Amino acid sequence: RYPPYTLLLAAAALGALSLFGFTVAGSLRAILAVQCLAGGLWGIMFAATANAALDAGHVGREGMYTGLVFAALAVAAFMRIALVSSGASKTP
Repeated sequence: RYPPYTLLLAAAALGALSLFGFTVAGSLRAILAVQCLAGGLWGIMFAATANAALDAGHVGREGMYTGLVFAALAVAAFMRIALVSSGASKTP
């Protein structure tokens, strides 16, 4: 019932703030709470992005825009796999 672009912007801003919570978390419970919040906001962002792609693709172009969203997510996943495989994420 909310516009997808507004929801996406709000979830991204709150997600960035929740990730900042990792730096100030003093206990494991605080880290778990912040992780749950960040995960929930990621779900909202994903749904809002898919909805925004469907809204942006006027009649006949919805599939292309939704495919672009999933392609960008696949590239991000492969980049993360490459980062972890290379061992670069273990260096300070």
